[in-house]
Amino acid sequence: MFDSFPNPFEFYQLVGWVGALLSIVSFQLLSPKNKLFVRVLSGLFFGVHYWGLAAAIACLVCFVGSFRDVLTIYLKKKALDKVLIFYVIAFWAITLVIGNSVDDYLIAMATSLVAASAYYRDCFWRFRWLTFAHHALWIVAAIIMTSYPGLVVVFLSMLSNLVGMVRYKLKEKHSL
Repeated sequence: MFDSFPNPFEFYQLVGWVGALLSIVSFQLLSPKNKLFVRVLSGLFFGVHYWGLAAAIACLVCFVGSFRDVLTIYLKKKALDKVLIFYVIAFWAITLVIGNSVDDYLIAMATSLVAASAYYRDCFWRFRWLTFAHHALWIVAAIIMTSYPGLVVVFLSMLSNLVGMVRYKLKEKHSL
């Protein structure tokens, strides 16, 4: 399997780049269902990528996060809120049991922030700032894990979020 790669690290980086490409493409899809499908695929590729980097918590976040993303779209707010609370508690419990590095705890904090952003998805500024903080933690974690595709995707997502915030602020200014 690794014959054409000098080492497995390069193979798992390549798997991550496939996930990165899918993530970037997903933002160009107009249908929410198509976007969701491609985002789930991206999460699965990133899960394999992080598994190959021996980043168990990151791997788990990607696999379970794919399932969470599906629930975010289809569950009513009250049911989703319960799932999000369980999700955060479960990830912290798992992290406290098997976490062994700074990036594991950064990812657990980021997971808490992204769950909070899903909770506040109807409050533009809370949603955006929580997402921004989530991205900031993932950038540091990606650097620690040497996840080049993860770093690029999170940086682009953070930049896109900032552009959206500026556009929203400008729109608010013009509507006064």
